[in-house]
Amino acid sequence: MLDLMLTVIPLGIAAAFTPMLLGLQILIVSRPEPWGRQALAFGLGGFAAFALVGALFLSGFASLRPLLELRQAAGAWTGAGLRLVIGVGLLLGSIYFFRPHPARQKEIEAGLRRYLQDGSSRMFFLLAFALSIKDVSSFAVLLPALHDIVFSGLGPAREVAALLVLAMLALLPLWIPPFLARLAGPTGRLFLHRLFQFTMRHQLQLVGAMMLVAGIYLLATGWHTIPRP
Repeated sequence: MLDLMLTVIPLGIAAAFTPMLLGLQILIVSRPEPWGRQALAFGLGGFAAFALVGALFLSGFASLRPLLELRQAAGAWTGAGLRLVIGVGLLLGSIYFFRPHPARQKEIEAGLRRYLQDGSSRMFFLLAFALSIKDVSSFAVLLPALHDIVFSGLGPAREVAALLVLAMLALLPLWIPPFLARLAGPTGRLFLHRLFQFTMRHQLQLVGAMMLVAGIYLLATGWHTIPRP
């Protein structure tokens, strides 16, 4: 279980680097009361996207599991190859995000504020779902973690526990802002305000840094898990 957590935790944290979700949830909880229903709808929309894509990945790995368990070498190569391919993809993708895009960053922040004009809970649910479902970089880093959960052989109870930890970490941008705004009072709101400003100033660089670190991590762990004769 410890080995599985060492896979799940870093990849779950990497998947949480979604500046648009974090920024919009901060704007929602910064609105006058009552904002709770809107924040909840936004969180549920992101969770629905995670659950849908996660279920597709899990079902795919589960269908392959009996075949790969019969051929252990093939199973080991599948996990290693998945990490290596995604690692290379993340490193190449990070190049774009490290390049200066000042106009793009201002456009994203302006777009987030426009989203707040329609305050219906249904709109916030659909918006979070749409933003989450197209977040390719986050789902890319989740894929190896889901693979390791399915092939861990730890039994349903521990696999479900690992999946819950992964979901909690990946969805940090959706539940941390309401938690701080509700329980930490003015101090929490001040922290969220500063976090929003920092996130908007460095949103693309944050994603690029996540892709770089996660890419190196996946390449290192993928190389380490390649079957040796």
